[in-house]
Amino acid sequence: MQISPHRRTIRRDQVLSKTGLSRTNLYLLERKGEFPQHFLLTPRCAVWFEDEIDNWLEARREALVKAAPWPNVLLRKVARGRPARQSAAPFVHAQITTKTLKK
Repeated sequence: MQISPHRRTIRRDQVLSKTGLSRTNLYLLERKGEFPQHFLLTPRCAVWFEDEIDNWLEARREALVKAAPWPNVLLRKVARGRPARQSAAPFVHAQITTKTLKK
């Protein structure tokens, strides 16, 4: 693989500020093959090619990303041993009671 002398490399902090991702999500996406791979300049210096990051951002912008579902507040409150008010979770689709979770 030939590397063009004009390709700019950026370090992790620059990648994180450019993409808005957290470190955890950055490495999870990279491991799944959904983000450009980093390479090591030295044993402690990981870098990415800036043009690959820019291309990923453009592709991500054009791609349809499904929104995350609303959290089920009733599950969280019941798991902590507190009774959940029905009006506290307007976006919950399933009704879960404490009896259901104790079984």
